[in-house]
Amino acid sequence: MSGAKNISQKVNHFRLKLDEDELLPENKTCFFCGHTERNPVFVLQDKPLIRLLECTRCRAASASRMPREETLARYYRDYYPKDETKKNIRVTFKQVGRFSNHLYKLIAPGFSQVENLQILDYGGGDGSVAASLAGKMIAGGLAKNATITVVDYVEELTAATGSISLKRVDPGTPFPENTFHIIIASAIIEHIPEGGDVVRSLFSILKPGGFFYARTPWALPMAGFSRLLGKKWNFFFPAHVHDLGKTCWEYSAKNAAAGMTIIRSKPSIVESSFKTRFLVTTAAYLFKAPWYLFPGTYKLVGGWEIVLRKNT
Repeated sequence: MSGAKNISQKVNHFRLKLDEDELLPENKTCFFCGHTERNPVFVLQDKPLIRLLECTRCRAASASRMPREETLARYYRDYYPKDETKKNIRVTFKQVGRFSNHLYKLIAPGFSQVENLQILDYGGGDGSVAASLAGKMIAGGLAKNATITVVDYVEELTAATGSISLKRVDPGTPFPENTFHIIIASAIIEHIPEGGDVVRSLFSILKPGGFFYARTPWALPMAGFSRLLGKKWNFFFPAHVHDLGKTCWEYSAKNAAAGMTIIRSKPSIVESSFKTRFLVTTAAYLFKAPWYLFPGTYKLVGGWEIVLRKNT
């Protein structure tokens, strides 16, 4: 598994026009299902031309040309604030308690009690979300202690407790199959060129009966809506190289070699709060709400989340 440095930290994206020597040749197949038929749906950049291509089978949308590894390294060097001591730039979801409570409600009802809970926080920044979730799992009697493995380049992890330990490894570190009870991949897969390979690898290292959570942008329908209003949508390329919604995630789950059962597949949790960003939060809820009335046709939700359980 691999990915760009500090891809988990939540900050404002900025655009970067890429030149020919900063790009890989065009990939001919879908990164997530391997299908060869993909339709151009959005221009990410002109000269050289980079388009968003949507797979006709799994509906994953990916950049037609991916940045080279050194290009992404340069991009991310300037991507984050220089002061990395502030807690709010070292997690993928600022309201850690609210997010971990959300995860707990999704996972706990079907979770079988274990002695030592193993959690992988892939692209998890300082591991705060996983640590908070582990605390709730222990308090709920579902584990006696927990070991959290954070895959990221962020070196300073959140503080451990007597029953919760944390360790950090670099992206690309291999793990044995069937290692983790819970894997969290929140706001990360969209950043990684080889995202499909990463998802398949994460499925393989999940224990039978274990839970996988992912949250990704699904902005392509919003881009189409914006076009109708005469506005151009910003996909935040090259920070975001994939756009992944309902069909892609459910296809990946149903065709996983490991065998995965879909526990939840719905619009993603609203990240902002009414207290700090009232108008943005209100708009997010208003856009997501119609999906619950028209789940088969409505798509203007902005993001998707899925919870899977590996078959035993």
